[in-house]
Amino acid sequence: MSAMRSYFLNPPSPPPADLRVYVWPCAGRKQVILRNFGVTAIVKPLYESPLVGDLLKFFPLAFFVTTDPARPPGFRLGSLALENTNDPSELQIPLSGAPYSDWPERPRDNEALIISNRVGSVATKRDHPG
Repeated sequence: MSAMRSYFLNPPSPPPADLRVYVWPCAGRKQVILRNFGVTAIVKPLYESPLVGDLLKFFPLAFFVTTDPARPPGFRLGSLALENTNDPSELQIPLSGAPYSDWPERPRDNEALIISNRVGSVATKRDHPG
């Protein structure tokens, strides 16, 4: 975490070698922030090891910041290149195979989500009568 913090607060510093930012399309009205969460399988070993990281979801994209080699199994995700360069880079985001819309904040029957109430937030835009 300290290496990530240093990188994001001081952009000229090099990114940590194992830092990964995954991106996927996010449809829906919820905005989700999960800091320092963990998700793993309970019964069937879907994950090689628990996935730990930070999540930010808002229409139209979701971002999962983690360290290598954490990658949600069975999902197709874009990977944001973190390099110390001003050159533009291309980000490819698969339009199919993304995590289900409420992953990971609503774990499936065989998953467990570990999070503190102090570091998580889910919000939905309210419709105002007009």
